Amino acid sequence: MADLNLGRPGLSVLPLGVGDAFSAIHHPTCLLLSRFHNPAWDNNLVLVDCPQSIRKMMKEADDGRYHGLDLGRVDTLILTHLHADHAGGLETLAAFFKIALGRKLRVLALPEVIDGMDRFLESVSGLGKKEDFFDLIPIDEGSPVTLGLGDSSMYIEVKRTAHSIPTAAIKVYLGDGPVPPKAPAHNEDGSMTMTLGNGTPPLPHFAYSCDTPFDLELWDWLWQDGPSVVMHEVGHGAVHTNIDELFKNLGRGSGDMWQDAEIRQISRLRLIHYPDDMLPFLEATSFELAREGELEVIL
Repeated sequence: MADLNLGRPGLSVLPLGVGDAFSAIHHPTCLLLSRFHNPAWDNNLVLVDCPQSIRKMMKEADDGRYHGLDLGRVDTLILTHLHADHAGGLETLAAFFKIALGRKLRVLALPEVIDGMDRFLESVSGLGKKEDFFDLIPIDEGSPVTLGLGDSSMYIEVKRTAHSIPTAAIKVYLGDGPVPPKAPAHNEDGSMTMTLGNGTPPLPHFAYSCDTPFDLELWDWLWQDGPSVVMHEVGHGAVHTNIDELFKNLGRGSGDMWQDAEIRQISRLRLIHYPDDMLPFLEATSFELAREGELEVIL
């Protein structure tokens, strides 16, 4: 992990919550993205989803390390879908940004998600419509968005998942996005080196499945371009990912680009959105778990 005292530019991901909708020991899954290895230096933070207790979640994750995480330092919300454990804080955000901060919050979401936000804002409808609270930016497959954030930017791609309502998986790059990769180069020691079309190493980037049953097409998309970290959900039922499906498909998505693709994927994979009753089993496997307040520096 990078030295947290350095204001080094680079992508980082701070899980504010890692649980499913029914967790009694974790906050609902929610992420905070920064353009720096240490979010303490960033006043243009990006939230991924917004549970009801979002300010408390930010305060608990900060613990004095990041110069006071709070909504005033958030520039953009990426809203993946409209289940309450992911969108229940929309009313809080709307009122807090309008009344306490006196500005709008930028929101990036699928068109259907933007259309459906009103039901979460009924209690603040006397203060205005959703357009009065938020700068709404639709995003969809094949239509990525570059977010200007201070003196830099993030490039966001989405892919729809097979969840029970419209839901977006996301990939996040610093800057203006990926460059098509070259074929891997074979090194003298037998290893392979992946480079982009301009001869540079792949840009550090991050991918997140959001809520989804296991989907091979989505799995391959998440691993495309060699992300530094992939966070993938696990859970129970037909609309979440069974852990056995992850075991069976480790190594896919890297194709023949890498040696030991399965080992590489295990080292880069973080499980998230996990149910309480699954936690003891997951901790006994070779998988790493995303943990609340544990920063992932994307190298």
